[in-house]
Amino acid sequence: MKELQNSLWVIDSLAYVVVSETIFSLNSLSAISEVRYKLAVSDAIERRMRDVIQNIFKILFNLFL
Repeated sequence: MKELQNSLWVIDSLAYVVVSETIFSLNSLSAISEVRYKLAVSDAIERRMRDVIQNIFKILFNLFL
């Protein structure tokens, strides 16, 4: 009976470690995805701002010609 309890305790401990590591991995992947999303949004905003500035300069250039 004692061996069975020890075996169950080991199985329970291993299951806890597996679940904990899985949750940690999923949280890490979620954080990485969030960072990638923020970088993509930041890049899109930067490109859009660059386009707007270029258009403003084109308009100003055409006005003074």
